[in-house]
Amino acid sequence: MRMRRSQVATVVAVGALVLTACGSGDEPTISQGDGAQGDSPAPTAGDAGLQHIHGLGLRGGTLLIATHSGLWIAPDGQTKARRVGESQQDIMGFSIVSANRFIGSGHPDPSQQDQPPNLGLIESRDGGKS
Repeated sequence: MRMRRSQVATVVAVGALVLTACGSGDEPTISQGDGAQGDSPAPTAGDAGLQHIHGLGLRGGTLLIATHSGLWIAPDGQTKARRVGESQQDIMGFSIVSANRFIGSGHPDPSQQDQPPNLGLIESRDGGKS
């Protein structure tokens, strides 16, 4: 499969982001340029923001970013990533199965005290919203 230049640039920018984002609570810039800004608000109290990237996936022109604090997206042409859904669970071993179906593994959101420490195989059938 051949990637467009903007997708390659986004993947390279995210690679650079990996080197700078760990431990940061700020919403990171994904790429430079004159693309439209993401509409996600800055992280709120108790929200670690985008940090500690575990996996990446491409779905069309959208980069999906599986992190220590939930699933994030960076649509082609936008310079800010935004969270998908409300979960802040630690998503690891992330794979895209089809357009709206993702699988992975991980650990629960810190607010989910009733969950086991390891979630085993997890799945989303709604594009990561749940």
